[in-house]
Amino acid sequence: MKSKRVVSALLCTVLLAGMAGSITGCNEGGGGESPIGTNSSGQYAETVHFTTVRAAEANPNMPEGMDLTNNPYATRIKDKLNVTYEFLWTDSDYNNKLLLDMTTGNLPDVFMVNDYTMYQQLYASDLIEDLTDVYEEYASDEMKAIYESYGDKIFSPVTENGRLMALPSTANGYQQALLWVRKDWLDALGLDPPKTLDEIAYVARQFVEQDPGGNGPGETIGININREGAFAGYRNSYGLEPVAAALGAYPRQWMQDENGEVYYGSIQPEFKQTLSLVLEWIDAGIIDKDCFEQGWETIWGNVTSGKAGMWFFPWSWPYETQFIINNPRAEVICYPAPLDSNGKATYFTGAPFEGVLCVRKGYEHPEVIFKVFEVYSDMTNGIDAEGYEMLAPVREAGTSWYYIAPLAAYDCRWNDVIPRGAEDMKAWIEDGTEPEIFNDSTKESYRKVKDWLDKGDDPANWSEYMARYVASAVTDGDEWNPVDPCFFFQTKSMTDVWDYLQTMENDMIRTILNGEESIDSFDQFVLDWKAAGGDQITAEVAAEVNGG
Repeated sequence: MKSKRVVSALLCTVLLAGMAGSITGCNEGGGGESPIGTNSSGQYAETVHFTTVRAAEANPNMPEGMDLTNNPYATRIKDKLNVTYEFLWTDSDYNNKLLLDMTTGNLPDVFMVNDYTMYQQLYASDLIEDLTDVYEEYASDEMKAIYESYGDKIFSPVTENGRLMALPSTANGYQQALLWVRKDWLDALGLDPPKTLDEIAYVARQFVEQDPGGNGPGETIGININREGAFAGYRNSYGLEPVAAALGAYPRQWMQDENGEVYYGSIQPEFKQTLSLVLEWIDAGIIDKDCFEQGWETIWGNVTSGKAGMWFFPWSWPYETQFIINNPRAEVICYPAPLDSNGKATYFTGAPFEGVLCVRKGYEHPEVIFKVFEVYSDMTNGIDAEGYEMLAPVREAGTSWYYIAPLAAYDCRWNDVIPRGAEDMKAWIEDGTEPEIFNDSTKESYRKVKDWLDKGDDPANWSEYMARYVASAVTDGDEWNPVDPCFFFQTKSMTDVWDYLQTMENDMIRTILNGEESIDSFDQFVLDWKAAGGDQITAEVAAEVNGG
């Protein structure tokens, strides 16, 4: 029924760099049977209208004369589909405003839900439309394949009694932290890239003691970490999650063991072992003892100034362009580490989606979300060449695509879009094979990488090369061991006590690592956490996971 045009994943990876006006979704266009009430092009015979809402944005950078419903997207959607839409409101307190609409019976026709508990309330109150049939009929083959790339975990949280009740806005994978190392420092000291925990500690100590960067006594940092977010979670910057995972610890994650028991990672003995190891590293001087007194600018500056020898960060770190500006002769490598005894680098994965798109129960055209998404995606991605040109003022102004997109922040991208993009780029570099979607944004990214390989003289090109061509390729491979948490959402009791439990956890980590409390205070934290509501929440999570 529908064509199976394959849209290049690199299209999406270019968008991840934050290029102005880029849509991160991918979908096919054209083809297929006409829905009732439309002509052969998919245009409705009579104008279809829907209402929606969105969160307010302080500086959307709108081109002069444009607004949320007076812009190229709105014009093209009207011309192609005979569809119009309006935003009933924009509000900085989006969740509470939407909750008020829900309780007063004033929901818009189409809306994003960012709070899973609210989604559950909407479903329980019979306020949202069943999307099962319209998804099967109107979602493109490409969209379906994208969702399938996430496995069962993408739809299971929004499937009720076998029916699809919302459309997840995807959050792609492969954004785990890599180990970044100053290769020029390794070469200066005749050292191999460290792979295991012991090797990492040894190399960090050599960096500190021998000062290959010439920073001066006491100025070199072996491993740079983020004091306030050493264990902040998936996609963390300058964190220590890889160290924890190597020891079997998954802080701040809800996990399920081989017996089906649900547990919270931050209260397990393995996390105490992790904190103990970090204390050893602090005592050995390979982690700056003052890191817990440093603000973000200092943490970031430790790397960009050339003081740090190693750090953990996702594939996107090279966009810290100031590093190569300050250190033009530096060489940096990245790879999976630390490895365990089986030669694997373990990491926990992130939530597969960030919010869900819902349709109000009773709205007569739920299929419109698929048709509208296809039109504005094709425009932004260059599949619709004329529509792409219409967006030139939007790109030039640096307008956030999700601010003026009619479906707000809804996104649909491949789970493995990051390594896919690296593969596409490699094919183009090596033999000139172009991805099927090769718009201006994609071409600019490719050009920067090619220019760096040919000339090596522009810091911006170095950033694109290291992020897109090198680090993105490292995110996938046999050395990785991804582990999926079992739950990413909220339970009933979390509304009342989760903030307090998180504060307890943050204080425990901070006071142990800065020396205010001994490592054994961890045991009392566990008891206090369980008594303060942790046990109740664990039971609720287990019930959710096990379908209770």
